Amino acid sequence: MVFDAGTRLSQKLPTHFILNKTSLLPHITVYQAHFPVENMEKVKREIRAVGATQQPFTVDMHGYAVAYDTFVFWDCVKSEKLENLQSAIIARVNNLREGLVLPVLKTMTNLSEEDKKDAQMYGSLLIGERFRPHITITRLKNGSEAKQAALILGQTQLFWFFINWRTVQ
Repeated sequence: MVFDAGTRLSQKLPTHFILNKTSLLPHITVYQAHFPVENMEKVKREIRAVGATQQPFTVDMHGYAVAYDTFVFWDCVKSEKLENLQSAIIARVNNLREGLVLPVLKTMTNLSEEDKKDAQMYGSLLIGERFRPHITITRLKNGSEAKQAALILGQTQLFWFFINWRTVQ
């Protein structure tokens, strides 16, 4: 389902990427940040520490949406488990980014004041109360095609899957 959506879009609209089964794997974005290379082992260690405390849980999915006129999301139902996971990860690794901000944020021009604050404090967007768990399907090259992308994708069936942290790399 997730691969099909990206393929359908890329066949009709220019995109920056599409998910595949080898190099661009689908994933839920819990917290995305830019870290100095010398901190990566610490980041991995901290994330593993969070994972060691996690119990398996189910993630429910719902419709597709276009965010920031360019990112095509398959939204997850925002659950307490996902919110707690994000909070735990941010608490353990945010300081390790040493003020770095995601490079993609430098190319986005339609950020709200809240987005700008999140970028400064966390180096990323959609944090805390504004957290929007999702799988990014693709990024449109032309933001003016967001409505057309939504029409191409249409409605999605409800879907769910089970996460067992022990199988996550």
